[in-house]
Amino acid sequence: MTINWNSKVLKSVSDMMSEANHLKINDNNIEEVSDWLAYEEFSFPKNNDRKIDPDNFIRTTMLINTLNFAFTDFDNSIKYEITRNGNKLSDSEAMFTQIHEAIDSGINLLDGEVQAGLTFQDLENIFKGNIEMPMLQERKDILNQVGQKLVNSYEGDWINFINSCPKKTLFKWRRFNRKTNFRVSKVQ
Repeated sequence: MTINWNSKVLKSVSDMMSEANHLKINDNNIEEVSDWLAYEEFSFPKNNDRKIDPDNFIRTTMLINTLNFAFTDFDNSIKYEITRNGNKLSDSEAMFTQIHEAIDSGINLLDGEVQAGLTFQDLENIFKGNIEMPMLQERKDILNQVGQKLVNSYEGDWINFINSCPKKTLFKWRRFNRKTNFRVSKVQ
């Protein structure tokens, strides 16, 4: 992989770095972390077969995005973890795995009617880890509300929700473009 250090973004950040007063880059730490990251295995979850069907991939992505927040206990700073095949998975990776396991076991979490009827106990059974998943009651409430909205307005299906969006919203949505000035440099 080659890096274009003259690209607008990288060039603007490089220019800004020389002017920074309260930020320091520790090259030794970058090298140390890079050394161990180079040998870290980042594999895709083995049960990610939702990608085969684009509609189910979209449904799964919408469901995961609905629940993807706060995986560390605020009181004691312990993060939510599970172990699968000797590997520790934490945070959203653990949730992702457990959602797929639940779907594989026959719980149709992608259906609005199922989401609307989920109980706290249902989620406790789906999300079993080293601690109770933080904000589990809030997740249940969100899923119930989202599921009910899907049932009431979109026949219980994320795809109907997406298809109901104005096409100009989907096709004219421009990439986020943020620029700011930092002292004399323009950061893109």
